[in-house]
Amino acid sequence: MPNKFETFHSSIFININLVTLFYVITIIFFFLFYFNKNIVFLFFSYLFYLFSVFWYEVGFFIPIIFFIYINLYKHPEYSKKYLYLLLSIFLIIMTFYFLFRINFFHLSNEIESAKSINFSLIPNAILEIIKSYFGRYIIRSIVYGFYLFVNLNLFYIILLLILNLFISILFYKFLNVLKSIKFDLKFLIFLISFFIITLIPNILYGGFGGRHSLLPSITFIIIIYYLITLYKFRYTFHIISFLVFIGICVSQGNTWSQAISLRIINSFYETSKENSMHLVKSENIIVDVNSFKKNIQYSLLNNQHNNFNTYFGSQLFEDWGIRSIITIATQYSVHNNIFISASNLKKDDNFTKFYVLNQIGYNKVNKKLLKVPNNKLFIIDYNLVYKNGYFDGKRYLK
Repeated sequence: MPNKFETFHSSIFININLVTLFYVITIIFFFLFYFNKNIVFLFFSYLFYLFSVFWYEVGFFIPIIFFIYINLYKHPEYSKKYLYLLLSIFLIIMTFYFLFRINFFHLSNEIESAKSINFSLIPNAILEIIKSYFGRYIIRSIVYGFYLFVNLNLFYIILLLILNLFISILFYKFLNVLKSIKFDLKFLIFLISFFIITLIPNILYGGFGGRHSLLPSITFIIIIYYLITLYKFRYTFHIISFLVFIGICVSQGNTWSQAISLRIINSFYETSKENSMHLVKSENIIVDVNSFKKNIQYSLLNNQHNNFNTYFGSQLFEDWGIRSIITIATQYSVHNNIFISASNLKKDDNFTKFYVLNQIGYNKVNKKLLKVPNNKLFIIDYNLVYKNGYFDGKRYLK
C-alpha cells in the first residue's frame, strides 16, 4: 500500500515492523503445523504469539483466523475436536493477556495501557479505514507519490524506470507460475475474515494509522488480485504487471517524501541542539511553523488542518514531536511554554501575538490567540534552521 511507507522509513516504527513480523511468523508456523502435521511448528506458533501479544496487541485476534480456517477446510487426519483443543492454548494466552491488561493480578499500580477500548470513536475508526483503503488517503498517496516521482532528478527517473520495468517483467513471469493456484469461494471468505479480524483492535481503539495496517494489507492485496483475475481476460496479467509498475513508481515517490520529511525534522533537531543554551534560558519558545510553510512546498492543496504536520502525506511537525525534540536537544530541560504557531507572528515592543490550533474533536480545530512577552523569548523559524540555504530538506552548512 503506497500510503503505508512511513512505517518502513521512520526509526520510531522499528518495533512495529518487528512485532508485525513476529505475528506473521506466528501465522506461518501454525500453517506449517497444519499442513506438515509437525507439533514442533505449533509450539513455535504459540511462542511467537505469546511474545508478540505482550509486545503490541495489534494481532490479538489472530487465533480466530485459525479457528475460521479449520472450519472452512477439513483436515485429512486431525478431527476438529483435536484442533480445537490445540487452539485452546491460544485462548489461554489471550485470556491471560486480557487479565494482565486490566491489572487483574495486581502486579503493579502503574500498569496502564496506552490504548483502551473507546466505543464512541468506533465510527471514526471505520471511516479512517475506508479512507485508507478506498478513499481520500489512498488517492492522496497515489497523486502525491506520482507527483514527487516525476519531479525527481531526470537521471534518477530514468534509472528507476529501468529498474521498475525489470521488476515488472519478473513479476509477470511470477504471475504465470501463480496462475496454477486455484482460488475458491472458501479461500475468499478466509481472506476477507483475515482482513476484518486484523482490523478489530484498531476499530475498538477508535483509531487507524499506517502502522496498524500491515497485517490487514497482506490479505487486502491478495483479495484485489483475486477480484482482478476472477474474469478470465486475455491480458489480465499484463494489466496487473502494468499496475505493479505504476505502483512501484508511486511508492518510490512516497519514499522520497519520507526522506525529505525526516531531513526537515533532523535539521530542526540539529538547530535546536546548536541553540540549546538559548532555549534553556528562555521562558517562552515559539516554533514559527508558518515561516516553514511559506518557504517549503509541502502540499498540493490548502488544508487548514495541516499545520506543516505532513510533507506530501508524510508525517512531519506534530506538536508532541516538536516539544520532544526541543526537550531532548536541551538535555531534558523542563520547558513549560513551547508554542507551535499557526499564523504569522506579530511583534511590538513588548509582546508577540500569534494563533495556535486546539483540537476540539475528530478533525475539528479552532484557533486561539496568544500573547507572550518578548523578554526571554526564543523563536525557531525557517530562517534560523535554514539560514545558509535549503536543499531537499537538508540545510547548507558554512
